[in-house]
Amino acid sequence: MVDPGEQCDDGNATDCDGCSARCTREVVGNGVIDTECGEVCDGDDVAGQTRPGGTVTCAPDCRRVDRSRCPANAPAPREICGNCIDDDLNGLVDFEDPACCAASVAGKLAKARLKARANGRTLLRLRGSLGGAELAASSTTEDVFLQVRTQPGAELLCAEVPAGRFERLRHAFRFRDRTHTVPSARSLDLPRLHRGPQGALHARALGRAMPLDMPHPGTVQVMMGFADPAATQCAPMKAPLRPARAACARPEPSLLRQTT
Repeated sequence: MVDPGEQCDDGNATDCDGCSARCTREVVGNGVIDTECGEVCDGDDVAGQTRPGGTVTCAPDCRRVDRSRCPANAPAPREICGNCIDDDLNGLVDFEDPACCAASVAGKLAKARLKARANGRTLLRLRGSLGGAELAASSTTEDVFLQVRTQPGAELLCAEVPAGRFERLRHAFRFRDRTHTVPSARSLDLPRLHRGPQGALHARALGRAMPLDMPHPGTVQVMMGFADPAATQCAPMKAPLRPARAACARPEPSLLRQTT
């Protein structure tokens, strides 16, 4: 039975079978890129892909971008760092892509929590350690990027806090935007960076009403990138996610948190 607010209802919580777990229709060519189903484009939406001297179109199965109308000697697409688009179509966006990250320092995700809000938005809380003194990041001179995705699944968030928007608080730097006046921050309320006594760089992020879809349980990957024209640095962090409680009215978990 199709309930109010649903486009379809096939009685299961499976994606890519024509009716998604969120009860929306999945149709090839509907103009919506269903990344969880392997689509990289759909209809006229080619995810911002361009090619000098030719026309880029979406293949009929929506699983590849067709460049057959482009000159054979046209340069290969390259990743443009900082636009939140997978420009070279290798499945990696911005600072997930080695082309955008000259130096990567393995971080540790201590906390990840996503909770569905009644207004359709999502609460996001993250806390982790980004590395030691080898991560010479500066939020006063570098744009700070926060990317979140689940595996398997699509990217949930790509947010940018421009250089200079962090305020200094003794041993920490904080960006506060409760009225969401910085569009590129994607409704992040309070990212915070501080150095620990051993030199480790710690990060927290809070978004009380983020425009994010609730993911399915799996592995959450958090990437923090510090964009510097001379030497961009990145800190990837991963952890498994599980439903925090079994009972929920929606087909997908309404609350996910990190498991240890």
